Amino acid sequence: MSSRVPNKPSKTETWPSNHGRLTLNLKSSDRILFRKVTDRGLPESVGSANVGKKCTVITGHKEVEGLQESEETGKVEMFTGESIEASEEDQIFTCIADSRGLLSSVGLPMAGMDVTIILHLQEPEEPKKSTEQEEKIRNLKNKINKTRAELNKLTEELKELAD
Repeated sequence: MSSRVPNKPSKTETWPSNHGRLTLNLKSSDRILFRKVTDRGLPESVGSANVGKKCTVITGHKEVEGLQESEETGKVEMFTGESIEASEEDQIFTCIADSRGLLSSVGLPMAGMDVTIILHLQEPEEPKKSTEQEEKIRNLKNKINKTRAELNKLTEELKELAD
Protein backbone atom coordinates (compact mmCIF):
# COMPACT_ATOMS: atom_id res chain seq x y z
CA MET A 1 0.00 0.00 0.00
CA SER A 2 1.19 3.47 -0.76
CA SER A 3 1.38 6.12 1.90
CA ARG A 4 0.07 8.90 -0.29
CA VAL A 5 -2.08 11.63 1.21
CA PRO A 6 -5.74 11.45 0.13
CA ASN A 7 -6.84 14.22 -2.23
CA LYS A 8 -10.25 14.70 -0.64
CA PRO A 9 -11.33 14.94 3.00
CA SER A 10 -12.71 11.84 4.71
CA LYS A 11 -16.42 11.55 5.39
CA THR A 12 -15.58 9.77 8.66
CA GLU A 13 -15.86 11.64 11.94
CA THR A 14 -13.84 10.28 14.87
CA TRP A 15 -15.47 10.56 18.27
CA PRO A 16 -13.33 12.02 21.09
CA SER A 17 -10.99 9.38 22.54
CA ASN A 18 -11.78 10.38 26.13
CA HIS A 19 -15.49 9.53 25.84
CA GLY A 20 -15.61 7.24 28.89
CA ARG A 21 -18.15 4.41 29.16
CA LEU A 22 -21.17 4.99 26.93
CA THR A 23 -24.57 3.37 26.53
CA LEU A 24 -25.99 3.98 23.07
CA ASN A 25 -29.79 3.62 23.07
CA LEU A 26 -31.02 2.35 19.72
CA LYS A 27 -34.11 3.38 17.75
CA SER A 28 -36.41 0.69 16.43
CA SER A 29 -35.26 1.62 12.90
CA ASP A 30 -31.53 1.14 13.70
CA ARG A 31 -29.88 -2.03 12.40
CA ILE A 32 -26.80 -3.70 13.91
CA LEU A 33 -24.17 -5.45 11.81
CA PHE A 34 -21.10 -7.36 12.99
CA ARG A 35 -18.35 -6.84 10.40
CA LYS A 36 -14.57 -6.56 9.90
CA VAL A 37 -12.38 -3.74 8.61
CA THR A 38 -10.78 -4.49 5.23
CA ASP A 39 -7.06 -4.18 4.52
CA ARG A 40 -7.85 -0.76 3.01
CA GLY A 41 -9.29 0.53 6.31
CA LEU A 42 -12.93 0.32 5.19
CA PRO A 43 -15.57 -1.48 7.26
CA GLU A 44 -17.18 -4.27 5.21
CA SER A 45 -20.28 -3.39 3.17
CA VAL A 46 -23.61 -2.54 4.77
CA GLY A 47 -25.39 -3.16 1.44
CA SER A 48 -25.87 -0.98 -1.61
CA ALA A 49 -29.47 -0.21 -0.61
CA ASN A 50 -28.07 1.98 2.17
CA VAL A 51 -26.37 4.62 0.01
CA GLY A 52 -25.73 7.84 1.93
CA LYS A 53 -26.86 6.44 5.28
CA LYS A 54 -24.95 7.37 8.43
CA CYS A 55 -23.48 4.60 10.54
CA THR A 56 -21.85 4.50 13.95
CA VAL A 57 -18.85 2.14 13.97
CA ILE A 58 -17.50 0.80 17.29
CA THR A 59 -14.35 -1.32 17.60
CA GLY A 60 -14.98 -4.95 18.55
CA HIS A 61 -18.12 -7.06 18.44
CA LYS A 62 -20.26 -5.59 21.23
CA GLU A 63 -22.95 -7.09 23.40
CA VAL A 64 -26.32 -5.75 22.31
CA GLU A 65 -29.15 -5.59 24.82
CA GLY A 66 -32.29 -7.19 23.36
CA LEU A 67 -30.51 -8.51 20.24
CA GLN A 68 -32.91 -9.96 17.63
CA GLU A 69 -32.53 -10.88 14.00
CA SER A 70 -33.97 -8.18 11.75
CA GLU A 71 -36.99 -8.92 9.57
CA GLU A 72 -35.21 -7.65 6.43
CA THR A 73 -33.85 -10.32 4.19
CA GLY A 74 -30.82 -9.90 1.99
CA LYS A 75 -27.15 -10.65 1.62
CA VAL A 76 -26.17 -8.69 4.74
CA GLU A 77 -27.25 -10.18 8.08
CA MET A 78 -28.79 -7.43 10.25
CA PHE A 79 -30.06 -7.31 13.80
CA THR A 80 -32.13 -5.00 15.99
CA GLY A 81 -31.64 -4.24 19.65
CA GLU A 82 -32.28 -1.87 22.52
CA SER A 83 -28.82 -0.59 23.49
CA ILE A 84 -25.07 -1.09 23.10
CA GLU A 85 -22.38 -0.46 25.71
CA ALA A 86 -19.06 1.04 24.59
CA SER A 87 -16.09 1.06 26.96
CA GLU A 88 -13.60 3.89 27.36
CA GLU A 89 -11.04 1.90 25.29
CA ASP A 90 -13.34 1.58 22.27
CA GLN A 91 -12.81 3.78 19.26
CA ILE A 92 -16.04 5.16 17.80
CA PHE A 93 -16.59 6.66 14.35
CA THR A 94 -19.45 8.10 12.35
CA CYS A 95 -19.23 6.95 8.71
CA ILE A 96 -21.25 7.36 5.52
CA ALA A 97 -22.17 4.53 3.09
CA ASP A 98 -21.13 5.10 -0.54
CA SER A 99 -22.90 3.93 -3.72
CA ARG A 100 -21.63 0.35 -3.21
CA GLY A 101 -22.62 0.21 0.45
CA LEU A 102 -19.02 0.60 1.65
CA LEU A 103 -18.47 2.87 4.62
CA SER A 104 -15.99 5.71 4.65
CA SER A 105 -12.54 4.78 5.99
CA VAL A 106 -11.78 4.28 9.68
CA GLY A 107 -8.04 4.17 8.90
CA LEU A 108 -5.41 1.61 7.95
CA PRO A 109 -4.43 0.89 11.59
CA MET A 110 -7.92 -0.63 12.03
CA ALA A 111 -7.42 -3.17 9.20
CA GLY A 112 -8.50 -6.68 10.18
CA MET A 113 -10.31 -5.58 13.36
CA ASP A 114 -13.86 -6.63 14.24
CA VAL A 115 -16.38 -3.81 14.40
CA THR A 116 -20.00 -3.36 15.41
CA ILE A 117 -21.90 -1.10 13.03
CA ILE A 118 -25.13 0.70 13.85
CA LEU A 119 -26.88 1.52 10.58
CA HIS A 120 -29.18 4.50 11.17
CA LEU A 121 -32.29 4.10 9.02
CA GLN A 122 -35.25 6.48 8.99
CA GLU A 123 -38.20 5.89 11.25
CA PRO A 124 -41.30 5.08 9.20
CA GLU A 125 -43.61 8.08 8.92
CA GLU A 126 -46.79 7.95 10.94
CA PRO A 127 -49.97 8.23 8.89
CA LYS A 128 -51.42 11.74 8.75
CA LYS A 129 -54.45 12.38 10.87
CA SER A 130 -57.57 13.22 8.94
CA THR A 131 -58.54 16.89 8.90
CA GLU A 132 -62.09 18.19 8.70
CA GLN A 133 -61.61 19.16 5.06
CA GLU A 134 -60.38 15.64 4.12
CA GLU A 135 -63.42 14.19 5.89
CA LYS A 136 -65.77 16.48 3.93
CA ILE A 137 -64.10 15.52 0.63
CA ARG A 138 -64.41 11.83 1.46
CA ASN A 139 -68.14 12.26 2.31
CA LEU A 140 -68.79 14.16 -0.93
CA LYS A 141 -67.04 11.46 -3.00
CA ASN A 142 -69.17 8.81 -1.33
CA LYS A 143 -72.30 10.85 -2.07
CA ILE A 144 -71.25 11.20 -5.75
CA ASN A 145 -70.68 7.44 -6.03
CA LYS A 146 -74.11 6.69 -4.55
CA THR A 147 -75.77 9.20 -6.90
CA ARG A 148 -73.98 7.65 -9.90
CA ALA A 149 -75.19 4.22 -8.86
CA GLU A 150 -78.75 5.52 -8.64
CA LEU A 151 -78.46 7.20 -12.07
CA ASN A 152 -77.14 3.98 -13.60
CA LYS A 153 -80.07 2.07 -12.12
CA LEU A 154 -82.58 4.64 -13.46
CA THR A 155 -80.89 4.51 -16.89
CA GLU A 156 -81.30 0.72 -16.97
CA GLU A 157 -85.00 1.05 -16.04
CA LEU A 158 -85.51 3.60 -18.85
CA LYS A 159 -83.87 1.25 -21.36
CA GLU A 160 -86.14 -1.59 -20.26
CA LEU A 161 -89.26 0.57 -20.63
CA ALA A 162 -88.16 1.83 -24.05
CA ASP A 163 -87.72 -1.73 -25.39
